[in-house]
Amino acid sequence: MKAIILAAGYATRLPIASGIPKPLLPVWGKPVISHIMEQIDGVDGVDEVYLVSNGKFAGHFEKWLESHEYAANITILNNGTKTPETRLGAIGDIIFAMEKIGLDDDVLIICGDNLFTFDLAEFVAFHKKTGGDCVCAKEVDDIEKLKSFAVATTDENGIITDFVEKPESPKSNLAVFGLYIYKKDSMAMLKQYIAEGGNPDAPGNFPQWLHKRKPIFCFKFKGECFDIGTLKAYEEVLLRSTKCAIIYSIT
Repeated sequence: MKAIILAAGYATRLPIASGIPKPLLPVWGKPVISHIMEQIDGVDGVDEVYLVSNGKFAGHFEKWLESHEYAANITILNNGTKTPETRLGAIGDIIFAMEKIGLDDDVLIICGDNLFTFDLAEFVAFHKKTGGDCVCAKEVDDIEKLKSFAVATTDENGIITDFVEKPESPKSNLAVFGLYIYKKDSMAMLKQYIAEGGNPDAPGNFPQWLHKRKPIFCFKFKGECFDIGTLKAYEEVLLRSTKCAIIYSIT
């Protein structure tokens, strides 16, 4: 299995990160991306990691990588964009990575501004058990918060029956976070999705389309997952850092 970390955003909703990519923001004593890589290193079978950045921030990640070493080999991919207006979008970046490296594998995809305390190895084990595409979700009872996530509904087998990116009226309390596992045949369907007019931006748009064509399983995790997309979200993580750092260290 290969891993793709999506880190080509421009932090337009997080002004304090205008000069630094969000995955390099410090939380719990280290950059978010370091937490993600430590989790990936705890997963058997992930031997290659491709971090997709852009022309503005790729050098920041290259500098970070110079002083860090992990079990999995990490390659920084520069998508060549330099402004928010020219960005490829999350799904566009996945396709860019596939074409750049000739990717033909099952793929673990992680949004680089997602910080999570559950064990990533459990998510991969769930994928192996089900044998299908998988997303990560957590029950969120705050309706207003749910509106900012993709929201899934599942049947008794955990297979997604409804999936909507940022719904005005959520049909369930299952908020889907930015971690996905797609089988290689599903990865091959990304171009079909785009050809049919699919939105290349938010990563949740693809499973919203895909679940109508093949089964996608929902992994309900225990623990925390923070989408550090806004200043408010980042401040919340920092305010809860002591409590969450303790959780992280024992999970």
